[in-house]
Amino acid sequence: MKNLQILFVCLLVCASSLIAGAAQASTSMAESTSGSTPVPGTSVTLSWSLEGDAGKSAFNPDKVQKIIVQLRDNSGKPLAAGVELTGFDARMPEHNHGMVTKPVIKKISASEYAVDGVKLHMSGKWVLEFKVSDKSVKFPVEIK
Repeated sequence: MKNLQILFVCLLVCASSLIAGAAQASTSMAESTSGSTPVPGTSVTLSWSLEGDAGKSAFNPDKVQKIIVQLRDNSGKPLAAGVELTGFDARMPEHNHGMVTKPVIKKISASEYAVDGVKLHMSGKWVLEFKVSDKSVKFPVEIK
């Protein structure tokens, strides 16, 4: 009987530690709905934002969504020409899979693009990858 009580207390302590660790991990990475960074080896900055309903700009695993991408020079001015958004992908490295959709890139202007058909279909950690000409820029995001 005493061994069962000790085992029960050990299980409670372990479960409490796991729950506390999970709560801490879930708050350590905020859900991102936009980002901006220089494109390595260029004078271009890539900015992206999730297009959504006002006040509801989070990624939704149940919905096919659109990402707006802007390419600007390092001073913030739109690019005239020459640099293109050539690809987009999103993957879950911990699960070794990507999206269930095949997004399509549509050029809006010389420096602005819409990536239509983005569906990050499960919660967890994703990596968004934007290809600009022959360079690649990655953004980690977490879907809650």
